Amino acid sequence: MASPDPLSSQSVGEALTLLRARAGKTRDDIAHDADVATGTLSRYERDVTISPDPDALQRLIVVLAELTDTDPDLLWIEIGELIDRQQKSRRYTRARVRAIQRGRGKATRAP
Repeated sequence: MASPDPLSSQSVGEALTLLRARAGKTRDDIAHDADVATGTLSRYERDVTISPDPDALQRLIVVLAELTDTDPDLLWIEIGELIDRQQKSRRYTRARVRAIQRGRGKATRAP
């Protein structure tokens, strides 16, 4: 069975995690090679950070692309699109929560 394609991931974290697994490296290995803190990579992989530092992300992409024989330019474009999609989704979610809190949303309140 083929492994999942990181370029069809649903989130930045999923893509980074799949690429790291495909490379057969630990989080510490990748973070060290990309000169990024292990905690930073961990936050990116868990999608805790919705606006990753572009310089750190670029270093990660270069390292992961090299280790997985993936075109870094294609990977950068795909990761950028995932970031845009995640940010839009979170902005929409926050707006819906505020609307519901103000009583303008479609969610019903418990009596």
